[in-house]
Amino acid sequence: MTTLQEALQKKHKILMLELPTEHYFHHNLATLRELTAPGIFISTQRPAANVTTHFKKENIHDVHIIDTTADQEHESCSCVTTDVDAIVGAINAQLNDETKFIFIDSLSTITLYKPLSEILRLSEFLITTANTSNATVLFGIAKDLKHKKFIEDIALQVDSIVNVQ
Repeated sequence: MTTLQEALQKKHKILMLELPTEHYFHHNLATLRELTAPGIFISTQRPAANVTTHFKKENIHDVHIIDTTADQEHESCSCVTTDVDAIVGAINAQLNDETKFIFIDSLSTITLYKPLSEILRLSEFLITTANTSNATVLFGIAKDLKHKKFIEDIALQVDSIVNVQ
């Protein structure tokens, strides 16, 4: 397994992060501290107000949040539904030449609301975006779900799988 820093030094553009189920969000925060801003964080588990509070505590700046959990706009945030077209639109609205990363906190959470075909469509969009932009794409997955078929299918398309401790 590769570390996040090794993958970034190798200039890998598409990463899958296997995150421990316990303290999942805190591992996401630790990962964000290692990334170079500006970037985009797609939150499928926590509302932007909560994420922003943690970002301030952790001194994480210049990260735009795409919140799929709430319907209230918040600073540095786009609130959208779990509709893949809405997420893609929000990413495209924020993506520019300066964007260094797009980090989706949990692919598996979206499967609670959308069919697998939509998750695969979102993954394909993100992979294409990584290959045609300056941004590195990071897919967060819970370690205990890494053997799900759709995650294995996506894993075949990533440059590195990072085991986050």
